[in-house]
Amino acid sequence: MNRTQIEKTSEKVENNADDGVDSEIESYMDQMITKIMTARFTKPWLSKQLHRFYAMQIIVELFFSLSHNAPEVDARLTIEEIHDVTRVAAESFLRQKSLIRLSSDCLPVTVVGDLHGQLTDLRKIIDRCGDPSRNTYIFLGDYVDRGTQGLELAILLFAYQIRYPNRVFLLRGNHEDVNTTSTYGFYDECMMKYGRRGEWVYLMLVNAFNHLPLAAVIGGRVLCMHGGLSPHIQTLTDIERIQRPSIIPPYGILCDIVWSDPDTHQPGWSLSCRGISFSFDESVVEQFCQKHGIDLIVRAHQITAEMIRGGHRMFAGGRLVTIFSAPNYQNMMNDGCVLRVKKNVGLQMKSCLGNISLMKCLTERKLSVRGEFPDFSTYSSTAATNATKTSADAKLSCKMSKLNKV
Repeated sequence: MNRTQIEKTSEKVENNADDGVDSEIESYMDQMITKIMTARFTKPWLSKQLHRFYAMQIIVELFFSLSHNAPEVDARLTIEEIHDVTRVAAESFLRQKSLIRLSSDCLPVTVVGDLHGQLTDLRKIIDRCGDPSRNTYIFLGDYVDRGTQGLELAILLFAYQIRYPNRVFLLRGNHEDVNTTSTYGFYDECMMKYGRRGEWVYLMLVNAFNHLPLAAVIGGRVLCMHGGLSPHIQTLTDIERIQRPSIIPPYGILCDIVWSDPDTHQPGWSLSCRGISFSFDESVVEQFCQKHGIDLIVRAHQITAEMIRGGHRMFAGGRLVTIFSAPNYQNMMNDGCVLRVKKNVGLQMKSCLGNISLMKCLTERKLSVRGEFPDFSTYSSTAATNATKTSADAKLSCKMSKLNKV
């Protein structure tokens, strides 16, 4: 599909997402999805016969590199393809409200946390959790920076969202912003891959990021966002009223949704150690949930020592859960985790173990039900999240504190 065709077909798509997607755009996005999901690894020696010495070197390299430094996927996206996908994606994002409201008919819903350019792990998550054509996904942001394939990962998610607008929902993270991506790797990635035209590619992606929705609520009971709460939120409608496209401002509801964190050390609201936004304690979560009828808040944005094993952390008596979906992030040897919300079952945690990205069910237990949704206040996490810190975890705490500032 050339640029003229994409312009014509994009105009045919109605503002109501329920009306579906134009058939030509569907076909084009199917091609993009197939191209990235089936792309081969960039190292051709993986499929060749090798001398035993070199074969052993490769095995050792893959064993120690794990998923973070795994061979990259050679998708070979053209600038024209990136232009087409980002343009239609921005239009598709604006057809959604800043707060996406999903009914219980969408259940089960798989919620995915930070990915940070780890495309290979995203492909494994989709392979293990089900194709988006038949399964509902919410992605919590932080698609780029620090990893090596943020561009391909973002384009793949954009294509999925365009192709399946009623099943794939993308939210904005603090790394989907020009100020962050220009510093933490995504700008450099674009320049390295596309040379002098890399800045144009970068700006196309950043423009699409500025259109992303900010939060989602499932059945009025499960609230999903990248960062956390804001002291400026009086009703959930305040989130809906946030205007897009927009950069992430230094303060306000939009800023807090992508930047704030839970904190057990300071009472109530306090200034964040990140130097932007706020931190909030358990009482803030409990009051917010009671006021707005929320059973569970699902967020990402952090990787802490408690999350090394299991990839998730419960807070405020199970009212808030933090998930992180990038295994072996920055060589931390951490697990990655996705969360599945099921009707009448509760939470199902699936952990992507850092070295082999094995999807392992950590929790699937029936809880007391209020309506169609469980009362998550009775939920207690598995022993995996309550395990005693190892010496390795202690050594990582300093590194994680630095990474969690952005």
